[in-house]
Amino acid sequence: TVTAEDVDAGETVTLEGTTIPDWLSFTAGTGVLTGTPDNDDVGDHDVVITGTSGTDTITQEFTITVEGVNDEPTFTSTEVTAATEDRVYSYTVTAEDVDAGETVTLEGTIIPTWLSFNRDTGVLSGTPLNENVGDHDVVITGRSEGDEITQTFTITVENVNDAPTFTSTEVTEATEDKAYSYTVTAEDVDEGEAVTLAGTTIPTWLSFNTGTGVLS
Repeated sequence: TVTAEDVDAGETVTLEGTTIPDWLSFTAGTGVLTGTPDNDDVGDHDVVITGTSGTDTITQEFTITVEGVNDEPTFTSTEVTAATEDRVYSYTVTAEDVDAGETVTLEGTIIPTWLSFNRDTGVLSGTPLNENVGDHDVVITGRSEGDEITQTFTITVENVNDAPTFTSTEVTEATEDKAYSYTVTAEDVDEGEAVTLAGTTIPTWLSFNTGTGVLS
């Protein structure tokens, strides 16, 4: 709080902030100079307060030195939380430390098996398969000069419809007057979906059981 006086009877001093740093404000009526410096304000700042009384002018000139304190690093990227089965997922993690000369080292602390994390580039990438459909927790850790921060999020892998596949190998040889048999099997990896078999083209000497999958 800046105070000034004029000993002459009846004269008062009017204050003005002539030179005030951006991070400060000066209230002329109360004489209060106040503000909160941030990392960008570390260093020296000149201040000039002017007092006027009648035709007289005085100035108070001084320098405020803002001392730096250690700032925690921060993540500057927004998590990508959605993925689709069989499609490439990618999220580039970025972080910074506003303190001069300090860099942030990244680490993939918790990474799903279908993803890989490059700590040098910050790229988290991979392609989820059908068995990866659902939610997956991820934790990225950033470290800078003893400080540690974490970015925790969940990636939800959306299912896409997969075509069914045959899981049996054809029996392509038969012998006259000897029984032939081949059990057809198929599966659909999508949860809750079953494969229905049908003998679309069957020789007359064979029969196909759609329930058991036996061609004989």
